[in-house]
Amino acid sequence: VVLIIGAAVVYTSTRGDDDKGNQASTSGSTGGSEGGEGKGGEGDGLAGGSEKAPGSTKSKVAFQLPQPEVASVTSVKGSWLTDKAYVKSGVSEVVAHDRDKGTKLWSVPVPGEVCGASRHMTKDYKTAILFKEGKPTKEKKYPACNQVGVVDLAAGKLLWSKSVTAATGGDRPVQFNEVTLSGTTVAAGGTSGGAAFNLTSGAELWKP
Repeated sequence: VVLIIGAAVVYTSTRGDDDKGNQASTSGSTGGSEGGEGKGGEGDGLAGGSEKAPGSTKSKVAFQLPQPEVASVTSVKGSWLTDKAYVKSGVSEVVAHDRDKGTKLWSVPVPGEVCGASRHMTKDYKTAILFKEGKPTKEKKYPACNQVGVVDLAAGKLLWSKSVTAATGGDRPVQFNEVTLSGTTVAAGGTSGGAAFNLTSGAELWKP
């Protein structure tokens, strides 16, 4: 059984009275309301699962990841568990580590902080994230969280990313603070309204 606690991965051995083996269980990190919870979700095309309390609570830390060094509060929302990797957002990137050894498998850089992430992923390990339009500068200390993207967690690729404008908002991209995934639809929302995109192509389905 694999448990994710913060930036540490813990393996828990589970044995029942009949010694039929281990019962799989995952627990997501606490990086936000839409932070990852391994493989789970609702809707067509999404993987689901159930959890069972282990018969034994004996466990050991398999590996730990160092906390990034940052100068100010930095968002690193989102974590997921695939069949091969523990994937976690970092500072302006999404990083995968071997789920058994903890060795780095790949990294997907993005222009700014990962400011939102879906807890869900598809059966072929695709998920949605939000990230800021860029890194802080002297001229723009607080970049907006207005970019939506889809990451292939199996291949280690950002499949597409984009922003949208509102009908009455001029040329300024709409800011989002949450994103989710259902079937083949990626939906993002914020105080200025919501937008939806096709999971595969990124085509707009609706916007404010």
